[in-house]
Amino acid sequence: EEKEENKIDDKELKKQNDMMFKYRDSLTQLTRTQLTELLKYNNQEDPVGVDRKLDRLADVMTFGALQPCTQCKTGQFVYRTGIGYQCTGDLTEWTKCPNVEKEPKRTKFKIPESLAEEFSFLDTYKCKIGTRLIPAVKSSASQNSDGASTSAKVERFTPFRGMSFFIIG
Repeated sequence: EEKEENKIDDKELKKQNDMMFKYRDSLTQLTRTQLTELLKYNNQEDPVGVDRKLDRLADVMTFGALQPCTQCKTGQFVYRTGIGYQCTGDLTEWTKCPNVEKEPKRTKFKIPESLAEEFSFLDTYKCKIGTRLIPAVKSSASQNSDGASTSAKVERFTPFRGMSFFIIG
């Protein structure tokens, strides 16, 4: 019975991924500035790097624009594989927001008229708000000795990761 359910999920997951990659591939026609314009127009955080912009846009075009975090009220949700949508905001000056949601609230993704006129795929785009299927990531690290899974470790971006610093003098 469980395998039957997984097969349906696999089919839906493939359909979802195909749709996301269709949008991602189409978005490669846009300049970095145009990608930023699309994100800002839909009140989405503008990540550093074209690949991150494309990934973020593919997600919000497929499922709808993400609303701000429900806990800290200002943070942006970002998809993390196997975890869900993690907030990138701050609860306080010293505390990162710990909020992770599987189904964050979304609004319709809108296309600015100037871009719709220039790119036919954006002109014909119609937003349909949906829920992203989040496949469970199976790894030996996520299971303890008796086979029960433990809570997922959230990987945050750290700018100095892997660097060594020396003070000479």
